[in-house]
Amino acid sequence: MICHWTQNRIAKYLENELSRPEAFMLRMHLAECPRCLEIYERMDPIGSMIRGVGVPAPPLHLGVQIRSALSVELARRAKPNRQWSLLKMRIGDLMRPLAVPAIGGMLSALLLVTALLSALWMTPSVYADDIPVKFLSNAFLSEPVMKMRSPYPVDRDFTVLAYINAAGEVYDFEVAEDELLDARSRGQIGNALLMSQFQPAMNFGRPKPGRIVILFQRIENEPVA
Repeated sequence: MICHWTQNRIAKYLENELSRPEAFMLRMHLAECPRCLEIYERMDPIGSMIRGVGVPAPPLHLGVQIRSALSVELARRAKPNRQWSLLKMRIGDLMRPLAVPAIGGMLSALLLVTALLSALWMTPSVYADDIPVKFLSNAFLSEPVMKMRSPYPVDRDFTVLAYINAAGEVYDFEVAEDELLDARSRGQIGNALLMSQFQPAMNFGRPKPGRIVILFQRIENEPVA
């Protein structure tokens, strides 16, 4: 079966009309099947002629010429490197007596600049709207907090990421189950967030925008007896 398939496609292979997978399978079969390879060689006279030509032997002195040329080229490339190494060594010998005083001066200047900058940074600056740290009752950095939950129910449980502005108002939200969220559920979540009260995030006593994760759970109504 494989031989029949290969022999029917040898002509197309010689014309370069086979796809890559077909050409690969044909070559693999020719490497294993002498009978199909013989048919292929008969159909490819140019290839047979090329394979019949022997490989000419290189001249005996060619290897010696190649090694000689490589030695000359390596010697030519190594010469500038040796000169550069000698130059760097001489410059290093000249700069070595000056290196220790120069490094000491640089370290002294660095210490002086550090001391001056520290003194400038530690100078207190007073602004009109400053809030003394000792009067802050909350943490310096805090995230938004829900102060009162909305009384409006939802149909099922939702995990919501709400965005709170500096005034404690919701201006956007994302739902983890967004791919399953319909218009009714989105409206319920929006109403619940609008009717909830939030304390904004704080940055050293000043409100700032922030985010809060809220879990809305469905409330089951118990039947009246």
